[in-house]
Amino acid sequence: MQAEHQVRALLDRYTSMFRQPDLLDVYAGWVSPLVALCAEVEVLLVGGPFVFHFTRIKEKFGQCRISFVLEHGPDARRTAETEDELERCTKEIEQRVKAAQCACASRCLVCGRTAAAPAACMPTPLCKLHAWSEDQRDPWSIGKIHLTVRLDR
Repeated sequence: MQAEHQVRALLDRYTSMFRQPDLLDVYAGWVSPLVALCAEVEVLLVGGPFVFHFTRIKEKFGQCRISFVLEHGPDARRTAETEDELERCTKEIEQRVKAAQCACASRCLVCGRTAAAPAACMPTPLCKLHAWSEDQRDPWSIGKIHLTVRLDR
């Protein structure tokens, strides 16, 4: 339940970054890297002419995949300098997104603890407690944070 509150706080804190919260496929173990990523992006772009938002955060083959858009704001003047700055910021955010994805890959999908070495047949990062077993066949449903979309935004 704590992870759900953290994700809701993340959505409330960075409203402009999450235009379509229904496209979030977030797991409890990913919360800390996502919080850090949002804070880093905010610092990078504060006061600048660009608008950032996630287009998708999802699980694919047990791994975190993050997509985003960075573009000129509605009132921004487009010049050669701002185009260069947009390209530089996009590359920097891409690096930070890759770092967040790597951080998620080393954490248990369910709880966020350090993941055990993944098995060839099970690439999903899980700690020893949540590792694949006969008693627990579906770590995705255990770790997934179910968000209800709020229409008051």
